[in-house]
Amino acid sequence: MGTPITTIYFYSFVMLWMASFMPYKYTQIPLLALGGLLIVIGAAMGPETKDVDISEPAQATDRPQVSGEAAGSTAERRRMVAD
Repeated sequence: MGTPITTIYFYSFVMLWMASFMPYKYTQIPLLALGGLLIVIGAAMGPETKDVDISEPAQATDRPQVSGEAAGSTAERRRMVAD
């Protein structure tokens, strides 16, 4: 069993521990914030976004151009589905 799955099982114990210094009903808020932060860090470190400048929007020229033949066949398939 992977470590991320195993740590999920212990959230109730962490909430009980946190209840010693904050109200129990609010203990889920820091855990949710921590989880969101870990997701953002993991996404930023992932191979799809590691070398990408996210602050710059993608230019239209960055996308591959669709040939006229492929566009025509797509339009034909849409007509067949719509009928």
